[in-house]
Formats: sequence, structure tokens, C-alpha cells
Amino acid sequence: MKQLFRRIFTCLLALSLAVGPVFALDGAEAARRFRQAARAINREGLIAETEPITDEEIVAACALLEKSPDRIYELVNGFLSRMDSHSMYLAPVTYGSSFASLSGYAGVGVVVRYTAGGFLVEAVTPHAPAEQAGVQVGDRLRAVDGKAVDGLALDDLTALLRGEAGSAVRLTVEREGKELSFDLTRAVVRQPEVASRELAAGVWYIAIDGFTSEYTTGDFADALDALGEGDDLILDLRDNGGGVVDYALTVADLLLEEQTVMCTMRVRDDQGGGVAYTSAGGGPDLDDLIVLVNEDTASAAELLAGILHEAGGATLLGETTYGKGQGQYHMEMPCGDILVITALAMELPQTGCWEGVGLTPDVEVELQKMSDALAGCAPLDTETPIAYGERSQNVRAMTERLMLLGYLGEATDTFTTPVLSALRAFQEDAGLSTTIGAYPETLSMLSKNVESAATKSYYTDSQLTAALARAA
Repeated sequence: MKQLFRRIFTCLLALSLAVGPVFALDGAEAARRFRQAARAINREGLIAETEPITDEEIVAACALLEKSPDRIYELVNGFLSRMDSHSMYLAPVTYGSSFASLSGYAGVGVVVRYTAGGFLVEAVTPHAPAEQAGVQVGDRLRAVDGKAVDGLALDDLTALLRGEAGSAVRLTVEREGKELSFDLTRAVVRQPEVASRELAAGVWYIAIDGFTSEYTTGDFADALDALGEGDDLILDLRDNGGGVVDYALTVADLLLEEQTVMCTMRVRDDQGGGVAYTSAGGGPDLDDLIVLVNEDTASAAELLAGILHEAGGATLLGETTYGKGQGQYHMEMPCGDILVITALAMELPQTGCWEGVGLTPDVEVELQKMSDALAGCAPLDTETPIAYGERSQNVRAMTERLMLLGYLGEATDTFTTPVLSALRAFQEDAGLSTTIGAYPETLSMLSKNVESAATKSYYTDSQLTAALARAA
């Protein structure tokens, strides 16, 4: 694959952004900031290459800001809005909160829960300082920088654990009756964006929630290593708002078997025009690749879905995607404000740029309310065990509920091996022991979980169910 962008281009769906506060700017400073922003827009903006902010407009805007400096964000964003719907000019505090998925937080990467015995480490974030140092789930946190934490409020403990990236902190924990200390360096912590599991024999599910973490591509590669030749893969990109373009292209390259043009990045003519990106080839030999998408699949996630569909023959299943086919460059201005400027258009081999249109799935499937789906199910007898190999109406009732929860592709009257695999996956997720048959404890839990979801107006994952049925 060609070397990827050295700049940080992002394709991230940004929602409901306020432009940010103005802190006592005088007219001259506001005008200076506007001129800096205008020059950057005209130099970097994709649309500004042919439709720049004119000198006359800059003079007029600066004159207005001399009298009304508080309108700086309004004016810059007004000019940006006529170019495209994704560019924006933000105060640092607004940028930090709006793009938190890109910036993360600085800390050590532990989740703690208060118990009668003190604060228990309930989870350790992969790749974070705590994991790298050897902190484990089940450790009891006793002190931070020598200060005992027993009796502290959770907010106070969080304040001790977090701090500036690069700052040092010592954790003291108790493990199996022994006291251990770890010297850590706080770092930016991001939650893992990749999750995977085997849904059935030879049918794998990998979900990518975003492309904002530097570890996402490595985590995806690790998940992909579990697949065998001829396996099926369901790749879930639903609700993935995008992120860094490079990461999405790397994932696409890992999946494509052949050397082929993946996409073209259309930048300004004075920056090179269109650049085509090709895959290296050598991806896994999959029997079927199904990509789940919905209306919140956006930007870099749409790019990945489109590449896999057009260059890799994948089936898109779900709902029409968001329709963000442009990428942005995040620039810090001399004053500290952030200019997010559209600098490229992404083009697929067949579709071209999907901006404002989205990608239409090959198989359209809408989510169904759990209550509606459950109403059409056969009644489940939770007191009578169901044996492996059994054929009965109660097997159908059980498999209907496994299907509603996304563990099985389709309901059946016969307790087959795929049904057993689905049942065991449910048992594992529910914290139950896996069994060769379905016994009252499992059946009761299955019924309870489905009814609870229906009461809360949850939706059944009919899209994953359809993908499972297609892969089976």
C-alpha cells in the first residue's frame, strides 16, 4: 500500500458543536485572528481553492470585528459554512470536549469499584500505563502516591489517578495478601475500539467502534489472526463515526486478498490533485465478508465499507450510511484556536465521492422493536430441559429468543450443533456454566433477558441476525 498521509487527516462525524466562548478579545486581536484564519482557509481548504475568501470580504469582516470582537467565531464559521458542512473554527475548550474521542483523557487506565474491602480494580484498559506495568483485575487499590485511598469518594480518587500526560504517579495495590507498588507515567487513555468473538463454527464477528486510537489497527490485526481459511467474517461498522483516514485504509488493506485500487483521495490541485491508494494484497481467504452499516456509519467507516464492497466484493447489510465523504485537517492556530478544515474528498472506484448521499446496502434490513418481535414468538417452557438433538416446538421457542438476542441466524425446530454454539455463547455472556443441553436455569435467564429488553423498548438486532443467516 502507498505510504499514507503524514498529516493527521480525520473523517469523524461531529455532532452539535457550539463554536465556543470568546474571552475578552479586543477589536484588533479579533481582526488579527480572523486574518490568520482566512489565510489558513484559503491555503488549505478544498473548496477555497476555487472559492476563496476574497480580500474585500476579509477587509469588511475585520472592520466589523473592530467594533464587535465577540463575533469572531460567528464570522469565521459563516465563511466556512458556505464551503461545506464539516469545517469549523473552535475555541480550545470547545474542541477538547467536542472531539474527546480523538484526545482521550490522561490517566493510568483502570476502572475501580467500591466494595466492602476497599476499591477493587474491575477493569484495566488495554495498552494503558496500568496494564503495561502489570496492574491486574482483582487488585485492591490501597494508595496513590503514598496517600491511602480507603474512605475516599470515587470522584476524589479519580482526581488522584488522572493528571497531565507525562506526569508520574505511584499506585500501591494488594494482591493475594501482598502489597505491590507500580511507578507509572500518565498517558492519554482511550477505550479499545475493537471487539471480536466467534458467533458459530467458522463465523466470526468483529466490531470496530471508531478509528481514533493508534492501537485500533493492531487490535484488528490480532482479531483477524483468529480466523481460519474459508471462515466467514461479519464486520460491524454500525454507529462508527469515523476517525483517522490512515487507520481505516490500513484495516482495508489487511482484509483485501488482491492488489487493487482501494480509493482515490482528491486534494487541491496545488497539493497534488488526486492520489490513488492500492492494497498490498495477501488478506485472508474468507468464504464470505458481510459488513454491517447503518445511518450512523460515517466518514472513515464509510470509506472502509465502500472499499470492501467495491474492491473486495463484500456484502453491505443494514441501512443507508450517513453520507460524509470529505476529510478534515485539524490545525492549531497561533492563538490556540482550532481550525477544522475540509482538505480532501474521498472517492471510491465505482461510486466516487458519496458526500451527502451515503452508501446503499446490498441487503436493507431495519431494526425491529424487541416487543414486536417477541409477540410473534412461540411460548417458551422454562421448566422442561431441552436435550441436544431434540426436535420440538420448545426448541423453536428457545431458538427464536436466541435469534432475537443476536446469537443465532434463524430459528429452528431442531437442537443442532449451531444452536448449541449459540446457546453456549449466551451462557458465557450471562455468566452461566456451559452445558450440552438447555436446562431450566439457562432457559429462565434467556426468557428473562428477552422480556427485559422488550419491556425497555429495546430493538432486536435483526441486522446481525440477517448477517448470521446469510453466513450460515
